[in-house]
Amino acid sequence: MSGTTAPQIMTGPAGTRIIDHVEDTLLTINDPLVSLPMKIAAPLSLAIPVSIQRLYNGLLKVPSEGFISKKGQQVVLEPEKIGGGDRFVHLIGFTPRNLAREWKKRGFHNHLEYRSRKGKETMTTALATLVTRMARAKDPVKKAKIQQQFIELWSQVIEHDLAAMNRVDPSAMYQINM
Repeated sequence: MSGTTAPQIMTGPAGTRIIDHVEDTLLTINDPLVSLPMKIAAPLSLAIPVSIQRLYNGLLKVPSEGFISKKGQQVVLEPEKIGGGDRFVHLIGFTPRNLAREWKKRGFHNHLEYRSRKGKETMTTALATLVTRMARAKDPVKKAKIQQQFIELWSQVIEHDLAAMNRVDPSAMYQINM
């Protein structure tokens, strides 16, 4: 190696992130085009760790908006369902019990949806192919034969879903809408 090593190489990823943040802050402060409020806010961003953000969320955001997904698109838990204990637990850095239960339910629901996806896709594709072939068929005998294949396959789908429902296993159902 020639030359001196940069501080970022010696400090590792966490140190690099801090150094980059300080450099960006200094650039913002020294930029003549940046407004005064932004120049004041830039160094504060160095001083506002996750705990301050949790305080803001716990005291202002959560009581008015509830717990929102990490992408900020969907309310996971409405404000009415969040008690003072849940807010306090969130403030000190833990996941409240109600929020954990909701995430668990959503995770289980996503697992169930994923579990039946392959069969549903296979059956949907097969049914759609038969409908397309039926629509394109000119010969009435061939059309009737394709229609019979469709009815048999659709019957299999219905039987499969009924069997899954009787086993109380909704995750196995195809749930194809026609």
